Amino acid sequence: MRKIAIIKKRRKEIARNARETLAAFKSGNVKRATIEQLKADLLGNYE
Repeated sequence: MRKIAIIKKRRKEIARNARETLAAFKSGNVKRATIEQLKADLLGNYE
């Protein structure tokens, strides 16, 4: 695959991810927290 094609593919992927993130934010399906809070949430009682 040519370099320009790879770049275009990656830009489309980034744009798709941005749209999905914005939609999740608008629907309230996101968490806002510090890194420490997110890590604690992800790790649960495993620490």
